[in-house]
Amino acid sequence: TGKIEFLEKYEFDLVKTEGSLLYFETHKALNDPGTHQYGLRVYAKNPDLPHRMDFAYMRWIG
Repeated sequence: TGKIEFLEKYEFDLVKTEGSLLYFETHKALNDPGTHQYGLRVYAKNPDLPHRMDFAYMRWIG
């Protein structure tokens, strides 16, 4: 139908660190039948950040 709808959010667990690379995973099963499109948004998670969208304090390396 073209309608975009936010359904759920999931936290990923840190499973491995190799130098400056961090690897995350989740074990959420996708049980809804049909064809779907998924979007992924990454937020920083640190108790020292006042808000999860304080990107001025983050350095992203791509």
